[in-house]
Amino acid sequence: MIDKRYIESAKEIRTSYIRLAEELNKYQGDVEILSNFLSEKIKDLEKINEEEIKKIKNKEDISKISKKVLDSITEIEDKEKFIGHKVSDINTKIERLKKDEIVLYNTIKAKYPQVPIEVLREEIQKHLDR
Repeated sequence: MIDKRYIESAKEIRTSYIRLAEELNKYQGDVEILSNFLSEKIKDLEKINEEEIKKIKNKEDISKISKKVLDSITEIEDKEKFIGHKVSDINTKIERLKKDEIVLYNTIKAKYPQVPIEVLREEIQKHLDR
């Protein structure tokens, strides 16, 4: 009933979405690693606060502690940006697929205006379940 090209487009969108969702799930492990990394950095910074700040005697000590803190912050930012970039790329692709899905939906609806939406959905869905 529905033109094969529309069904194939729906299949492509679904396949791409599933692939991206799986890829996003892979990054969950990276997020957990980042979480553990952040916990360790918090401990390191607390240790600096508790032990080293109390021992400050001169500007050189302040400089050393400042460098340690800045290095930790830089390392945190670098890791966050790395993971954020991966996830952001996937989210952008998923958003593009959503737009493609809307365009396809509107095209099919316009091509078959006399067919109820539920019938169109069922027809496409049975091809997607294969």
